[in-house]
Amino acid sequence: MTAYTKSTFLYKLAVIPRGQSIMYHAGYLYEDRTKQPRLHELAAAVYDEYRAGNCALVQRRHGNKRYDYYAVKL
Repeated sequence: MTAYTKSTFLYKLAVIPRGQSIMYHAGYLYEDRTKQPRLHELAAAVYDEYRAGNCALVQRRHGNKRYDYYAVKL
């Protein structure tokens, strides 16, 4: 999985076509973001884009505390 920074995520979201998704994290975001400041910043940027109506947020569960997190461009 590609580790996005806030700026690379925002750029990629701006250039992908509507309906396409970006997997921005694999793991357990709730715990991982407390241990990784860069991930916390990315998660906050993703949520800001969601609140602005620019993407939908989707997660795919693979097991206990194992998820893939996606932002789908609207």
